[in-house]
Amino acid sequence: MYFCSVPRYISLIKRILIYTLVAVVMLLSIAGTLSYVYQDKIIALFINAANEKIKTPVQVEKINFSILERFPSIAVSLHNVNIQEGIEGSQESLGKARNIAFAFNLFGFLRGDYVIDQVYIEDAEVFLKILPSGEVNYSIFEKDTTAAKQSLSFKLEKINLDNVLFTYGDLKRDQEYVLYADKTTAQLASHNQVYDIAINGQIESRHIRIDQDSYFQDKALSIKALLNYHLEKDSLNIQPSTFFVHDSEFSVLGVYHGAD
Repeated sequence: MYFCSVPRYISLIKRILIYTLVAVVMLLSIAGTLSYVYQDKIIALFINAANEKIKTPVQVEKINFSILERFPSIAVSLHNVNIQEGIEGSQESLGKARNIAFAFNLFGFLRGDYVIDQVYIEDAEVFLKILPSGEVNYSIFEKDTTAAKQSLSFKLEKINLDNVLFTYGDLKRDQEYVLYADKTTAQLASHNQVYDIAINGQIESRHIRIDQDSYFQDKALSIKALLNYHLEKDSLNIQPSTFFVHDSEFSVLGVYHGAD
């Protein structure tokens, strides 16, 4: 049996540490160079793409581009964000977030394929509502009338929710839903003005009220749902979905029209 002497063992450790340090320095140098070269271009592309898709004002305190923040993805991060609701003349908020990060695939990015495939939403509140007239406040997206390829595009494969509170109020039907998501993920795909949303995870029901009756107060829910939102028709198609409260299972499906 062969044993390394102590001096040789220490020398081997030193070489490993030196090589590791060199690799880290090289990685940081590459990250710094890429950030310097691409930051202004990517932020400008992102702002242009967002302006084309969102028709309500968005206030952002700071925008930054980072190679390392969401490594191995590249990210554009928005800090202290406020999105105004989509009701004409209203100054109220549709959503507020401490941080929203839009992530690109690293290898696609280096090929010039600027596709945002993940979104991280952290420390946020979302306020969805339907007015007595049937008008909704979440109609904030411009309808896509062009098939031309854009410099930057959205193809979201995953939405990551961290400490996000959702409040949904239906003033027309006298209903209110307050849900909390922490470390929850969803998937999103879109085609021809139809958004497919898949949710599979844990959500806490803070409060659900229908007329004068309250349900699921501070209850942990396990949910598996598939939704289709038609932007043109302003309708939500709930595919056969299930959610669990303790040992009880509930099934939901149907079509919901915003103007009904």
